[in-house]
Amino acid sequence: MSRSDDEKRELTQEEEDSLLETIVGLLDIPMLLLALVMLVLIIIEFTLTLTPRQSQIVYLIQTLIRASFVLEYVLRVFIARDRLRYIKSHWFDALV
Repeated sequence: MSRSDDEKRELTQEEEDSLLETIVGLLDIPMLLLALVMLVLIIIEFTLTLTPRQSQIVYLIQTLIRASFVLEYVLRVFIARDRLRYIKSHWFDALV
């Protein structure tokens, strides 16, 4: 069984850039909100005395937020045509 030409076709640089811009545009606000939630949780962690259960909940939420940042970065790398170039030009995103 052969795949159709549409399935075999790779994205052009313009299509890739457009797709990446669309995804970035859709994720910018939610990721910003998650970053703000993370900041609030860090402040809470260092300024309040939390019960062990509260600490567990804060840790769980922080872990889920970190996982969402990793998934977003992996998605961006996956979409990029030249993945190594993307990683090199967005190294700070990977570091954070």
